[in-house]
Amino acid sequence: MQSVLANQSLKLEFETCTKMLSSNFLIQPHLGGEKTWQIVVFMSSGSYSGIPLIFNVIFEDFPNKVPIIIFQTGVFHPLIDQGTFQLDTSQFCTEWNQNMRVFSLLNYVYEVIGGYTSSKIDKDKKESFIKNVINHVSDVSERNIMCIPKKWNNQKEKLCLASTKI
Repeated sequence: MQSVLANQSLKLEFETCTKMLSSNFLIQPHLGGEKTWQIVVFMSSGSYSGIPLIFNVIFEDFPNKVPIIIFQTGVFHPLIDQGTFQLDTSQFCTEWNQNMRVFSLLNYVYEVIGGYTSSKIDKDKKESFIKNVINHVSDVSERNIMCIPKKWNNQKEKLCLASTKI
């Protein structure tokens, strides 16, 4: 009985999201089942402006647990774990309750990713984030014996400049 109510609640949330979210969102059920949604969002500001970002929303124990947000690879953000690509939603909420709505969570994702500025995170997270990004951007094959990148492009120079301003 509870599973039927959870599925109905999830369908209602899906309908609400398709009506309430901006046109920057494309939402569809994932082929893997109705407990996963695939979302494409077109960012209008921030580092990913004009770039479509794709992520999945996984409803493991809906409506009892916070849905899990997992991005595709290559999205760098201090709140995205670079090993699992899961977004840390603890700043949005730590517990899900009956009064919370999925469209509010998706709006939070949009604001966090689109409105990212380095001043919004503490110094330790900032240092860790920059190191992770540099490690991912600087491919091992382009390093010399001293582990100094051989080729520099604009992105790597910006990252180096950002890391020296910490």
